[in-house]
Amino acid sequence: MKDKTRKILILVFILILVGMAAEIAVYMTYHLMGHVRDSETSIGTSQVYTEKEIRDAAEDVEDYFKKNFAGCKLRYLSYDEDRTWDEQLRWAEKYGEEQAIILYSEYVPYYVQRLGSAEPMTDFRWILTRSGGKWTLRVCGYEQIDS
Repeated sequence: MKDKTRKILILVFILILVGMAAEIAVYMTYHLMGHVRDSETSIGTSQVYTEKEIRDAAEDVEDYFKKNFAGCKLRYLSYDEDRTWDEQLRWAEKYGEEQAIILYSEYVPYYVQRLGSAEPMTDFRWILTRSGGKWTLRVCGYEQIDS
């Protein structure tokens, strides 16, 4: 009887350890990285960039978001050339690059999710530049460039 009780206790202990490991894995996955899985990307018409070029910039933003916005959820990214063209030119000039692109996003910060509020961060900007090659993220947030 003692041997059977001991085996049951060991099994229960192992199950508890497996459960704790699963909880830690879920915590680490959710709280230590930003979430972009269900986000949408809206691309308006562009006279300058191809859809692939805009999507490449969006992917760079998503990669940055995953690494630097722990526990936050990205809802969408959008590009609207009519809204941002003049400013894009000024950002490119500021960084000595040929081109700049501005993407807008909406995301839900971790603390807002925890409080159950539905107030996301809207019109959060992502400014990327390049000179012929890969996009480089320069600014994220609400920073404006002088006219």
